[in-house]
Amino acid sequence: MHARHIPAREASAHISRLTIVDNDPAKARSAAARISREIRLATFVGAVRRNTTLGDLVTAGRLDECRSADAVIEAVVEVADEKARVLKEVSSVHGAGVPLVTTTSSIPVDELAAAVPHPEALIGVHS
Repeated sequence: MHARHIPAREASAHISRLTIVDNDPAKARSAAARISREIRLATFVGAVRRNTTLGDLVTAGRLDECRSADAVIEAVVEVADEKARVLKEVSSVHGAGVPLVTTTSSIPVDELAAAVPHPEALIGVHS
């Protein structure tokens, strides 16, 4: 197996900087606000420890603005070709050491891993 699949709450504990990229700034801000709310809820219900230090959550309008991110999370429409295209594009910006995270719920992660030059960097997360 080339890719890994782990629960989202475990993945979030290892990311120190999260950049949300969307060509629509309003959608990026909305996603950042939703993630912040979900992290607060996860802390409240005990899925994230209260003393966990969470990283930076920033938004961007272009993919090249996330070059300094510690990880990249792809969350596009659940269409294999579109997800593969985005993951390939992200891979062109980042090296092998940057985890690429896909939020797919129905596409095999190994299928998406075939689209990137470093399939071992691809991680599938689920709730």
